[in-house]
Amino acid sequence: MLEALREGLRRLGLVRRRGRRLFSTVRGRELSQDPATLLEVLADDLGGGDEFTDVAAAAVVDSLAAGAHRSHDDLAVAAAARAARGGWHDEDGRPPTAREIAWVVTEALCRGEAYGLIERHADPAEPKWRRLVALSGGGRHVLGAASAGAIGGTVLIFDAELQNAAGVSARLAVGAEQHLTALHDAIQDAFGWLDDHLYSFWLDGVFWGRKELEFTSPITPDHDVATTDVPLAELGLAPDMKIAYVFDFGDEWRVLLTLCEQIELDGGTYPRVLEREGNAPPQY
Repeated sequence: MLEALREGLRRLGLVRRRGRRLFSTVRGRELSQDPATLLEVLADDLGGGDEFTDVAAAAVVDSLAAGAHRSHDDLAVAAAARAARGGWHDEDGRPPTAREIAWVVTEALCRGEAYGLIERHADPAEPKWRRLVALSGGGRHVLGAASAGAIGGTVLIFDAELQNAAGVSARLAVGAEQHLTALHDAIQDAFGWLDDHLYSFWLDGVFWGRKELEFTSPITPDHDVATTDVPLAELGLAPDMKIAYVFDFGDEWRVLLTLCEQIELDGGTYPRVLEREGNAPPQY
């Protein structure tokens, strides 16, 4: 962490080296008198100036901004899904896996710890060896409020039950003014899927249900069904309403969504995964 801190402060022009000693620059001394602004500057550098690491760092921040502790594996899954949605792939056209991107997540976390934005805690289930990751107080102040998905108004809370595996579910939060595509993104993050297939929602709660109640991926050229690029607030959703969701029309991953409640918030980061239960099977 000391190495990450030294490199970061030098990259940002906050310190300079003279022989074997480091000295604060003028900008460094100015920011040292303004801790809030200093944290914002450091938060913008979680990716270390590397475009790919920036993507992983953004996924880490969004996952942690929900306020819950996350394991390194959970964060790697979220980062891989975010990279895949952004079109990142190897020479063979394959998106990165969670295992392949894990070292990038480690790098972003190390920098976040060095900057005082991220902290680790013992896992109550495995206190002897496993650590969970969370935003520090300063990290919540800066990263939680500054996240690109911050919105206000009504937030919809969904229970998402994976039908393909027993005991696997998640609780999701999506802004009412956000589109169905945002609910799709939350499901992807919750179960660690790569967004490289078509998907549909059915508002009657029946898988492959009524055609007039189907909302499908906006990249589908079928003009006879509605696109998911529509705000949730326009769909007439009500508590306890069930929505069927199918992802990948070949493997057919099925998720049954139940709208639990609608709450009012002044701000927050959405969509986001509030809770996870069970381990989703591998997508492939």
